[in-house]
Amino acid sequence: MTAGVPIGREERSRGLRIGFLAALTILALGGVSRAAMAGCAELLRVEHEDSNKAPALTLSDCHVSAQFEGLGPTARVILRLKEPAAKAWRTVLAPKGKLATALTGGKLVLRPNAGSLPKAPLLPSHSAGNNSNHAWHWDASSATLHIDPADPTLGTADARCPTPERGGPIFWLDTLEVAPGALITPSAYWTPRPGIYDPIAQACLTGWSLSEGARAVMHAGLGLVITAPDAPEGAIFDISARVAGHSQHITVRGAVRVTDPARHPLAGTWSETQEKLCSGGDWRKPAEPIGELVFKANGAFTLARVPFESYFDYWGTYRHAPASGALTLNITGGNRIPSERSAKGRGRIMPSGELLLEGLPPWSAEAGGAVCSRLFRRH
Repeated sequence: MTAGVPIGREERSRGLRIGFLAALTILALGGVSRAAMAGCAELLRVEHEDSNKAPALTLSDCHVSAQFEGLGPTARVILRLKEPAAKAWRTVLAPKGKLATALTGGKLVLRPNAGSLPKAPLLPSHSAGNNSNHAWHWDASSATLHIDPADPTLGTADARCPTPERGGPIFWLDTLEVAPGALITPSAYWTPRPGIYDPIAQACLTGWSLSEGARAVMHAGLGLVITAPDAPEGAIFDISARVAGHSQHITVRGAVRVTDPARHPLAGTWSETQEKLCSGGDWRKPAEPIGELVFKANGAFTLARVPFESYFDYWGTYRHAPASGALTLNITGGNRIPSERSAKGRGRIMPSGELLLEGLPPWSAEAGGAVCSRLFRRH
């Protein structure tokens, strides 16, 4: 566990208040178009052993589907690349590609951004017999990356796991909403006091499990979870793990709710990027952008212009009709409540994946003129 250092204001708010969504990598595996969801987050990068060099390859979560081959701790985790990423990787890692020598010489490292996916050497798939316990393997024929996680370093780190005297562990504070067929890679944190969140080393988490009846499968060695492709809307289950190195039995647990993105296209966390005045004109950068707008699939929303800890400007409920875009907001509480408690407008996901909100009075009283349209990007 790293030393307790205050996380930045924006990271604290977006991470812990809404479930560390930026730190979790959630991959749609079928039936859900990621083109309709903005902001393809970087999933992993391939680096030379010499960390001073720039990343040789990167991969976003929009260009990957994931699956398990087998069940339990011996399962193989497979990431299948979609086009055009598959073509790019095949070209660079081909026998005459610019990374071929480094790949065959064992000079590449795959570094995932997802907490539960381990950093490991990247090797060609035919070399699996040489280093299969802790390495990612690239199969050009199927455009897949896979790992056989029989890694002796996982789950055996009691002696290296600190034992803080106060506080407790968390995955996320709110219920995490995911799509059917999504891959969840939880990262755990120890919070000794508000505003301090220390990452818990993956090796310090053991005994991974799902609650009874969960519509999901889990890799018990890495803590990876894939929700069932046919998991029903509203299904709820828990992910839990034991924190090693403590005399007491300390468990970290997080709740997950399955939601259908087609029924809840606004669900997620958004930040404002542009605005347009009611009087017309071009899009412009907001003087005071909305830093965090969160829509939950259960019909709740929160808004904070400057995200900080548990602060919100206001919160309430919303109703959205995906077909027409009609959006109604009802503000039920807050610290900076606009004069209009109820507002009707439109909310649409653009082809770019951005969220366009139009005609919502609570945001109309702006310096320099009333604002009628706002664009947001997803986190």
